[in-house]
Amino acid sequence: MLAREVRILSESIERLDGRGFLKVVSADQRTAGGERPSCLICDEIGYYGSWSLIAENSPGPEQLESLVLYLGFRGPKAYNRAGCPLHDLVARAAAGDPALYLLDRQEHPTASAEFLARMRRQLPASEFARVWENTWSDEGAFLPSEWIAAAVDPGLARGVERDPAARYFMGVDLGLRRDATAVAVVEIPPMGDMVRLVALCVWRGAGREAEVDLANVEETILELDAKFQPQCITYDPWQFGYAGQRLKGAGLPVNEYVLTQASKNQIASILYALFAERMIRIPPRDDLRTELEQLVLKETKVGGIYFDHLPGRHDDMVMAIGLAVSVLEPGAVEPVGFVSNESFLDGYW
Repeated sequence: MLAREVRILSESIERLDGRGFLKVVSADQRTAGGERPSCLICDEIGYYGSWSLIAENSPGPEQLESLVLYLGFRGPKAYNRAGCPLHDLVARAAAGDPALYLLDRQEHPTASAEFLARMRRQLPASEFARVWENTWSDEGAFLPSEWIAAAVDPGLARGVERDPAARYFMGVDLGLRRDATAVAVVEIPPMGDMVRLVALCVWRGAGREAEVDLANVEETILELDAKFQPQCITYDPWQFGYAGQRLKGAGLPVNEYVLTQASKNQIASILYALFAERMIRIPPRDDLRTELEQLVLKETKVGGIYFDHLPGRHDDMVMAIGLAVSVLEPGAVEPVGFVSNESFLDGYW
């Protein structure tokens, strides 16, 4: 039926009679502006830092019948200030502005108490507050210190020999200059109910401009491959591309994993779930524990999460572990459905 009335394009829906269209514009699209629609829908309004884009595209005064619809949860507290659209709209509605109708709920009408309890346990506190309580949230530590402490296994300090019945995965995070390089190997035991960090090697240059010796890194990877025989060696090709090709030529099962915002979100989600569900074990290393504790939780404009390090700190060891587990398929560790979008519909993880 719609085919007789409209034409559906990649970023718009147009009426065939030429009397109107619905267009999708990214909020960070610098070329946006200049439209004078009769209807404007602003999604994720909690992440708008100013009114500029809305002002450029709002219905003009000549349009007598027009509608502007704002949608979204409350976002980080940084946006709860004058000049940010959601803050200003809530303030205007509270003051009785007759031009505004505000539907503001801080409870989910259909979510059960059991479901919300599970979400509170599995989501970062700031994400739960934003999505399920609709409150302004802080972006704090990526992992609570008690989760990190619960993951420490003193038995891993003695080293681990390869278990023929287990599966192994390796991750390589390379920083040639002004950064560290880390190689991690994780083990999934035969029962498939745990991820154990069985090897972690770190290289740091001696000075600010000193480079990591790539030959030493490759030699260690070859030694770890011979010892654990990992099913996959995952690396970011940005600085490790040529070395990765050499390892591939030597017969190693290498896997390129380009670090984009989406892939960082996936790594963060997997690591967060493993720590939240107490399904990862790490050796008692002070440097690793310090790196985990200083990670900062960040949120994207569409609700995704990722981690970053404090100024002057590093996240190389954590990223190497994340690259190692990035290839885990649903069911490799139970529960591991968090890598699938469909799992959200069944209760989220």
